[in-house]
Parts: sequence; structure tokens; C-alpha cells
Amino acid sequence: MKITGYAATFYRHGDPRTEYEVSPGVFERIDKRAFDATLKKQPVVSLFNHDSNVVLGRNSVAAGTLTLTVDGVGLKYIVDLPDSPNGKNVAEAIRRRDVVGSSFMFVPTRQRFEDTTRNGKPAVLRIIEELVLYECGPVCFAAYESTTAGVA
Repeated sequence: MKITGYAATFYRHGDPRTEYEVSPGVFERIDKRAFDATLKKQPVVSLFNHDSNVVLGRNSVAAGTLTLTVDGVGLKYIVDLPDSPNGKNVAEAIRRRDVVGSSFMFVPTRQRFEDTTRNGKPAVLRIIEELVLYECGPVCFAAYESTTAGVA
């Protein structure tokens, strides 16, 4: 069984679900080139709810159970789920639509900040230009509301 989704989505003008309010008045967006360098060299795991006790897949040559691609929407993942209680439980939660979003764990390596306004109030926009990706997968509470999770 496989699951798929967008762990991160790029900003689309007019869609507030494609950015994340990190704290009051501070908004984060992911640049379309943010994943370019990390996907060429960094091993990544897929976890449920960022929990290292629930490993779903890994993109290493040895495991090959996680596929990552970047398109115009964002960072897409496909996971060949383990034939285990955890794998079956995650698939069932996604199939039932109890879990509908995804997330990713990263460290920014290049970012920029811009002053802006929101609803007439000063705000800050943080744009992640490059990052190191460690993990991605389905979660119960997605920061970026435009992310997805589904059974493939």
C-alpha cells in the first residue's frame, strides 16, 4: 500500500493556506528552489506526526521506500508503507480522511525577510530560499493548510 501527498506547498498569490503564520505578524513561505540542493544529497525519512517511532519510509538506495519530487505545487512524496500495524493504521486514518495534511522537518540554510502589512498592520514575511530536509509525511495538524495526504 502507498500513501502520497504534498509535504510542503509553494506560495500561491491569494491563497493564505500556502503560507504559515509562525507567530503573530510573522508569516513563512517556501521558495520554489528551496529543495533543489537538499534532494540531491540528503537522506530523508517519512514519519507519521514527526514521530521517529512511526517510520513509514526512507529515500536511501538501500530502502527505496520514499520517493520525493518537486513540481509547481511543492514537495510531493510517495511512500511504500510497511506491512505493519503502524503502516496499516496510518493508511486507514488517511483513507477515512481523519488525516488530510502533511508536514516536513527542516533547517533553513538561506532565508530572507521582508517587511509587509497584513490587515493594515505591520508584518514580517520570512521566505525560506534553501533548506536541509530531514523528514516529511502525514500529520494530524499541518502548519501549511494547503498540504495533502492520500492513499495512492
